[in-house]
Amino acid sequence: MCFFECGHSPPTALLLSGDVFLESKRALQKWRIPPRQQLPFQMFLPLVGASDVVWPPPTAQVRNTFADLVFAVERGATAVAANIAEVELGLVVVARARRPSGFDYWLGDSRSRLFQNAMRLEVSGILRGGHGEIERRVNKKVHRLLGYSSEVAGLVGVVEFGQPQVHMIRI
Repeated sequence: MCFFECGHSPPTALLLSGDVFLESKRALQKWRIPPRQQLPFQMFLPLVGASDVVWPPPTAQVRNTFADLVFAVERGATAVAANIAEVELGLVVVARARRPSGFDYWLGDSRSRLFQNAMRLEVSGILRGGHGEIERRVNKKVHRLLGYSSEVAGLVGVVEFGQPQVHMIRI
């Protein structure tokens, strides 16, 4: 719905940035990025690559269901971030986090027991915005995750639909 609202048609090229794409074996093979011994904590890394997103054009029923664009952007960003977490890290959404936990979802390995090897996921969606808005949202989400004491790793995903891109980093 969000890609459609921004005038895109399938397949839509989605630009990828963030350490999640640099660390995964799939990305290292796909984009031939040399492995690093230790990846320093950097919020903004150069563009890693792009991936085509194939989506069915929304029907009238879907457009009516997601007429509230704030809701549609939130759900769309969650779908993109959850898909990337699964493809790049092998993690799936196992639960919605309770409020006020400081994050949106629990991710885990689908083959493990619930919450074993768990990771927190904090997501933000932007219908139309530039690099500055993405950077502002990433900073906000990182501070939100770091503001709650937890020994569990976190993942921040910010999805922008106007000029389709996603920035995902580990915390």
